[in-house]
Amino acid sequence: MLFTVTLLPVGVIQSESNEWLMHFDFKNQDKVFHILLFFGFALLLRFSGFVQKNSLIILLPILTGILIEILQHLMGLGRTFDIYDIISNSLGVLLAFCLLSVKNL
Repeated sequence: MLFTVTLLPVGVIQSESNEWLMHFDFKNQDKVFHILLFFGFALLLRFSGFVQKNSLIILLPILTGILIEILQHLMGLGRTFDIYDIISNSLGVLLAFCLLSVKNL
């Protein structure tokens, strides 16, 4: 799902409707979505049971985010490489890891 959402052409996921989400329009809101997506990705990875090592819970999502940005650049579907997306993705992963560490999960 993560790859689908982040690699679709830009026009496919944009909407002109007046849904409640449209009221939360602010500068760099996509960075908040990146943080939330990768926060969730790291939590799912941890609780999936596939990955037990803490270093992999951090490393795999961050590397996935970098790969997504590279693919966006190479695929030419209206998406571009953005270093701030990588930073936002990494921040989401680190926030999830901090939450897991504090809660000892």
